[in-house]
Amino acid sequence: MGLGNPMFGDDGCGVRLAEIVAQRVASRSSMLSVIVAGISPERHLAASCAHDTVVFADAVECGQAPGTVILMAGDQIVARYPQVSTHKLSLGLLAKRLADAGVKTWLLGIQPGSMAPGAALTREVAASVDSLACVLADAAREADA
Repeated sequence: MGLGNPMFGDDGCGVRLAEIVAQRVASRSSMLSVIVAGISPERHLAASCAHDTVVFADAVECGQAPGTVILMAGDQIVARYPQVSTHKLSLGLLAKRLADAGVKTWLLGIQPGSMAPGAALTREVAASVDSLACVLADAAREADA
């Protein structure tokens, strides 16, 4: 599930990652559904409950260099993002609701460089998005084989 707002630079990295993966493999994969949720992931909560696992892709401030990728398990998401969020529902609350429905959650986060209004993805974040898209596309193709 790609999260974020592409109108604010690197905040749109999750959306861009979801768009690329959807374009490359989602229509040909029986193992993968891609949701471009943007700033309203709560709209996709019911559909997400139909899956075993949901991976959120989003810009995450983790105090690292721009473009750094982190992977966080569902319980870590709940602990780190209890209520405060740029989304209507925090990632922590979304992860908790999905966990309550028996869905495993993960956060694939990318450290943003700039979230300036009207900016494009920074070079570092765009490179991380491209690398992750390749890895995810390859994994989906392998899972379908």
